[in-house]
Amino acid sequence: MTGFDRRSFLSGSGALLAGAIGAPRVSPRTPHNPSREDEWQAVRDQFALDPDIAHFAAFVLASPPKVVRDAIDRIRAALDFDASHYVDQNIDGPVRRAAASYLDALPGEIALTQSTTAGLGLVYGGLQLGEGDEVLTTEHDFYSTYESLRRASQRTGATINRIRLYDAPSAADAGDIVEHIADGLTPRTRAVAITWVHSGTGVKLPIRAIAELLAEHNESAGDERPALLCVDGLHGFGVEDETMASLGCDVFVAGTHKWIWGPRGTGIVWATATAWESITGPTPPFEQTHFDGWISQEPPGPAPGGPANTPGGYVDFEHRMAMKEAFEFHEFVGKAAIQERTHGQATQLKEGLSEIAGVQLVTPMSADLSSGIVCLTFADTGRQFALLDDLRAAGYSTSITPYRDPYLRIGPSIVTNPDQLTDSPRHPSVSCGDVPRETLGQHETLGCVNREWHRGRKLGADKLASPWETLSCHKRRSIGSRPSSTTSRRADASRSPTRSNGHASSATCQRTVTTTRRRTSRVTWRAASDSSST
Repeated sequence: MTGFDRRSFLSGSGALLAGAIGAPRVSPRTPHNPSREDEWQAVRDQFALDPDIAHFAAFVLASPPKVVRDAIDRIRAALDFDASHYVDQNIDGPVRRAAASYLDALPGEIALTQSTTAGLGLVYGGLQLGEGDEVLTTEHDFYSTYESLRRASQRTGATINRIRLYDAPSAADAGDIVEHIADGLTPRTRAVAITWVHSGTGVKLPIRAIAELLAEHNESAGDERPALLCVDGLHGFGVEDETMASLGCDVFVAGTHKWIWGPRGTGIVWATATAWESITGPTPPFEQTHFDGWISQEPPGPAPGGPANTPGGYVDFEHRMAMKEAFEFHEFVGKAAIQERTHGQATQLKEGLSEIAGVQLVTPMSADLSSGIVCLTFADTGRQFALLDDLRAAGYSTSITPYRDPYLRIGPSIVTNPDQLTDSPRHPSVSCGDVPRETLGQHETLGCVNREWHRGRKLGADKLASPWETLSCHKRRSIGSRPSSTTSRRADASRSPTRSNGHASSATCQRTVTTTRRRTSRVTWRAASDSSST
C-alpha cells in the first residue's frame, strides 16, 4: 500500500490491515544474499545516513532502512486517520511472527519491549527469587544488567555473585570463560546473567558452551528449580547467524534499534515456556486473559509467556509495528551474508590496527570470541577522547565505551565498506611540519582511510585534514613542536603538499590540533552523557 485514503479505510479493516501489516515489503533494489560490492552498496543505499560520513558508530542508535521508515510513515498515517479502530486490531501478532521467524522460535515465546534495558528490567524485575537464592553474573556487563540485578536483590533478598571471566580482553579464552562460570555455580544458583557480546571490550562469550555447562549442572543438582541462562544479546543480535536453539539459552533480551536496524524505542524478550513460568513481568499486560480475570475478579487463565509479560499501556505503535519490516529486511538480505560482511570488515580492521605502533587492540582477534565491535586504546591515556573528535572532523563516526575503562570503539557493519578500512597509501610527499616521515608512517589512521578521500571526492580535502594527518598532528602536540606564529605556520604550509592531491595543508592540520585542545572537555562530557547507551 503506497497511500492511505478514506475509500480504502471504509472498505473494511481487512484492507487496512493488509496495507499496514500485511505482506513483506522489501525494496526491489535490495539484493538477496549480496556478495559483490555493488550489491552491498545497494543495501547501503536503503539507509538515509549521511553519505559523507563513514558510520562506524551507526549501531549505537540505528538509522532504519527505507522499508522500515516507509512502514513507520504508513502506520502513523493509519493511526492519525482512526487510531481507536486501528489499535483494536491484533497489532502485535505480525510483529511476533516476524521476530519468531528470525529467531526460529514461537510467536508466543516473545514479549515486546522498548529496549534492552526495559527487557532486562522485565526479566530480572520479574524473576522469582527469594532469600538464599543466588544469581551468578560478571564484572563485564553493562549498567542495565548491574542495576536490574541490584534492584532484584534489594526486592527479594537474593544474593548477586559477580565473577571475572578474563583479565586482558584481547587474550580472552573460551575454555577459561566456561571454567570461571563453572567455578561460580552453586546448588543455590537460580540464574546466570551474562552478556553475549561485551559492549565495553568487544569480547563475545561462547553462549552454547555455557548453556551446555549449565544443563549439566542442573541435571546433577536435580533441583525442581533449574538455573536459567539469561543473556543480554544486544550486540550479537543482528550480526551473528544464530537461532535460539543454536545458542541454547533460556532467556534472550535485545533491543532492535541497533544491529537489527529497527525502529527506535523497540526490543524483544524471548524465553522458553519453562523460563516464562519463573518470570512475572512487573507491568500489567494488555492481554485478553488478564483482562478477563479482572472482569471476573478471578486469577487470569493460562496465556503464552510472551504476550502475558509484554508491558501494557499505549506505546509508539508505528515504531513497534514496523519491527516486522526490520526483521524481514534482515532475513531477505540474509543472516549469513550479514555475518560474513560484518566479521570480514572487523577482521580487516583488527589486522590493520595490530600493525600500528602505539595502538593497543582490546578486542580478541578471533571471530569465535568477537563480533562487530572493535575496541582499542593507546599508551597515551586519554588520547581516545581527542581522537574521537578528530576522526569525526575527518569524516569517521566512532564512539567511546561508556565504562570505567573508556576505549575507542569502532563498529563495522552493513552500512560501512572495506574501502573505508583500507590502509592509506604512503604518499612520499605527505608530511606534517617537522614530523619525520618514518614517524608519520607509524601513525596511519587506524588503518581506515577511504581511497576516495585521497581523490578529494567525498569530504573535501580543501576543508578538512585527512585522518592520517590528524593522527600525525597528535604526535606533533605530544612532542611540543606546535608552530608559535603565523610565519611558522606559513612555513609549514609551504612544505606540505598542495590541496590538489587530496591532502590538507599543514596549516589546516595545525588548526585541527588547536580546535581539539578547545574541544577536549566537551568531548569528555559527551562521552559521559552518552553513558546511557551501550
